[in-house]
Amino acid sequence: LRDIRHMEWVDDSTNTDTTITRNAIRKQLQSYTKAEIEQVKEDISAGLTKMLYVAPESLTKEEYIEFLHSVPISFCAIDEAHCISEWGHDFRPEYRNIRSIIDRIADIPIIALTATATPKVQEDIQKNLGMTDANVFKSSFNRPNLYY
Repeated sequence: LRDIRHMEWVDDSTNTDTTITRNAIRKQLQSYTKAEIEQVKEDISAGLTKMLYVAPESLTKEEYIEFLHSVPISFCAIDEAHCISEWGHDFRPEYRNIRSIIDRIADIPIIALTATATPKVQEDIQKNLGMTDANVFKSSFNRPNLYY
């Protein structure tokens, strides 16, 4: 239960049009006590939490699957999707099971995001997620604001 992470987005009193700013993030927790986990679940159930980050390793826990199945979820974004591919440089076995776990949670749209997928890895991601007919958007990974 410690690796479930979330952010709660709240209205910023200085921001009347409710655009999300850095002041709109109330808290971001990295590890939780049992009491904090229960509070996160209560906040999700009450509709207070608008965005939830869950490590793929956490999604293997039946307790999380059951809870997430019990609450409304609008979509799922899989970040670092290159980890799904056995051909990827950063393969993580838990990522291979994400689609079957998401299917157990809800019938929701899925978006897979990565900045480091070769064509073979992209194909593997789409195949593993059952998204072979999905729209694919590609852009350069060159980000001039990053220096190496």
